[in-house]
Amino acid sequence: MKNESMKVSGYIRVSSSEQAREGLSLAMQGARISAYCEANGWELICIYVDEGVSAKNVHLRPGFKAMLDEVYSGKVRGMVVYKLDRAFRSTSDALATADKLNKLSREFISVNERIDTTSAAGKLFYTMMSAFAQFERDVTSERTLAVMHDKQGRNEKTGGHVPFGFYVKEVTRPGRDTLKVLEPEPTEQKIIARIHELKASGYSFRGIAQELNRENYQTRTGTSWSHKTVAKIVGRLAA
Repeated sequence: MKNESMKVSGYIRVSSSEQAREGLSLAMQGARISAYCEANGWELICIYVDEGVSAKNVHLRPGFKAMLDEVYSGKVRGMVVYKLDRAFRSTSDALATADKLNKLSREFISVNERIDTTSAAGKLFYTMMSAFAQFERDVTSERTLAVMHDKQGRNEKTGGHVPFGFYVKEVTRPGRDTLKVLEPEPTEQKIIARIHELKASGYSFRGIAQELNRENYQTRTGTSWSHKTVAKIVGRLAA
């Protein structure tokens, strides 16, 4: 993976049924993408969101279309997703898009699968993982509805929320759909950076919370920091 500084756009998606699955929440996907980009020194411009969308064709998802437009036009160097099946619903879509990205010298990064389409080995792995992702979807799809019903039966929350460090912005493009995107929130990004600094210095979660309070940083709700709040944010950012 190239470590040179570059601008990238992220993409996250959940379908209506998948909102019940904690492992695929919008908040988790956004946090992992943010942490991965930070670790590689990339500038994350924004994260495009398709919420409650399960379209098999990538061209029926407004958030994904907008993100591809930015990549294809050269406004950003590459696209980053948490998991391959968040971007593509079929092997043919995945390979067709990868081929176009390669011809334009653009990057495609999938955090979970560690995919890098700029190398021969990465291209091979990408092909294999595209096929596997489709197979995995077919195997698990019949279980997803049962999971959602089970959570609803226990009155558990099935929707996502905005990950710490970002805010939701609605973008209306002339003659096109209104999109939801996640953009970095400067104050919260500064807090995340401070948490990273303290953690790297050996502070415990409780110690980080005490230091944030001493430096007059506030949580999103305006309350004091606790070790549980810090642990929750660190857990979401963990690769």
